[in-house]
Amino acid sequence: MPLPSPAMTLSSRLQTSLVLGGILFVAVTLTAMFLWMSWYTRRVVIADTYVSSSNLALSVDQFIARTIETIDLSLRVSVEEIGVDAAHKPEKVDALLAERVRQFSQITSLTVLGPDGAVRFSSTRLPKHSPSLAERNFFTLARESTGIRFAVEEPTLSHVGSKHVIVAGRRFNGPKGHFAGVVLATVNSDYIMRFFYTLNIGEQGLIALETSDGTLLLRRPYVDDYIGRNFSSGVLFQGMLPWASSGVFPMQYQTDGQWRIVGYQRVERLPLVVQVALSQDEALANWWYTSRVQAAAGGAIVIIIGTMAFWLNRELRARLLAHGHLRKTVRQLERARLRAEESNRVKSQFMANMSHELRTPLNAIIGFSEVIRDALVGPVSPRYRDYARDIQGSGKHLLGLINDVLDLSKIELGRLELHEEPVDLAKVAHDCHRLIADRITSGGLDFALEAPAGLPTVLGDELRLKQIILNLLSNSVKFTPAGGRIVLAISAPPDGTVVIAVADTGIGMKPEEIPIALEPFRQIDSALNRRYEGTGLGLPLARTLVELHGGFLNVISAAGRGTTVTVTLPADRVLWTTDIAQISGPKTPAIFRA
Repeated sequence: MPLPSPAMTLSSRLQTSLVLGGILFVAVTLTAMFLWMSWYTRRVVIADTYVSSSNLALSVDQFIARTIETIDLSLRVSVEEIGVDAAHKPEKVDALLAERVRQFSQITSLTVLGPDGAVRFSSTRLPKHSPSLAERNFFTLARESTGIRFAVEEPTLSHVGSKHVIVAGRRFNGPKGHFAGVVLATVNSDYIMRFFYTLNIGEQGLIALETSDGTLLLRRPYVDDYIGRNFSSGVLFQGMLPWASSGVFPMQYQTDGQWRIVGYQRVERLPLVVQVALSQDEALANWWYTSRVQAAAGGAIVIIIGTMAFWLNRELRARLLAHGHLRKTVRQLERARLRAEESNRVKSQFMANMSHELRTPLNAIIGFSEVIRDALVGPVSPRYRDYARDIQGSGKHLLGLINDVLDLSKIELGRLELHEEPVDLAKVAHDCHRLIADRITSGGLDFALEAPAGLPTVLGDELRLKQIILNLLSNSVKFTPAGGRIVLAISAPPDGTVVIAVADTGIGMKPEEIPIALEPFRQIDSALNRRYEGTGLGLPLARTLVELHGGFLNVISAAGRGTTVTVTLPADRVLWTTDIAQISGPKTPAIFRA
């Protein structure tokens, strides 16, 4: 295989660059679209998570506010029912407090402490001689404040197991405004936790209830070790609450290292803060899955496009290479055609020159053979007369062949000119019959001439028209066995044309042999084609001469059934009486044609 040319290589590289550039553009576009969509959907997910965290924190805030309001109400009602200085039997007061606990599911116990921290009354049974609770945190907080306060203590005031308990305390004063003691309620943590677990925060989400100073009171999920710890040094208490009582912010938890979106609310009129933290990873889990699916789909699309582009580039390169080879082949064929035309021109020129050169000595041979045959310069023996007759016949035959070759060469060189004049085709047909009559008779053939009266004349070269008819008749005589029939017919159809037809009952030709017979110097092998010598120029020369007259020649033949050759001269060569008068007159006006 020849190496590709530099132009083909450059074109191939340019094509490959365009394909690669297209793939890169598509890949970059798809990647940019994917990244933008991924970034945008991530923002939407994060924004929705911020909203969800804020809404959940608000829900928890409202629930805690209602719960603490109920607990505070139970504390004040208990103080009012017991009275500060009234003397009551402990059993009656304890029963009253127990009834109050049963009425409020938010608390698990109620306890009344005196100003010295000693237990005066309790809804639960306490051991006799209980120690003073004046040093406990919940007592101190309640004593120093006018509102409700919260603390986390060990479960010493109720039988709730080993968990830490949330203690809500409120001080109460005597009639003269002096400090009279503290009423305490242990908050029902399960009541609050049940509500916490109704909220959808995911497996990694957090809900926390803390005091305003950072002490953790309750948490979902519940971890007892965290209850009571102070987280006032965290971001919420140091960076957020000083500026806003509610909000949302992201934070990485030190306990597990996860990033969470924290929504917080300071409970109105209470020293409490609630926060709801939603795991960012959980919020983005579906986004991650969708992104991976989209990335896989995008990658698959890019791979498919890349594969298609690869095969397309390969196909285009193959076509480009084939196109290059085709162009090279076309150029080679064009050069070969030009060389062939030049060779044919030189051949035609050579044949024309040689034919011209051969005619001069051949005419002399024919002339001297006639002198010897006719004994014009003295007596000649009969044998020599026969020799002279044979020499003259062979010379005339050779001269005819040379004339055919010369005519064909002139046609190929474009030098053959028609000497146009009005021609009587009926007369030409009779002349042709007279010239070939001896050959028809010697061949044992039957001949018929059909030239009806009133045929129009045609404008043409009489010599060339006679040559056409003679060539067609010669072929019919040559290829028709003895006993056959030849018909020469001339007609003028209604369409204004003139038709010359030569039909015979000879050996005929197969359909595929007709194009061969119309080519110069080609002959179809047959047992009869050597009856008369020839070069195979008769039929091709006749067709060429017909085409010079603007007509066309058609051959219809069948093997063993004869051949019919039809010559059609165009209507613009048909002349009527007025046309002939105008052509023969002193002037040559436009010809009126049928």
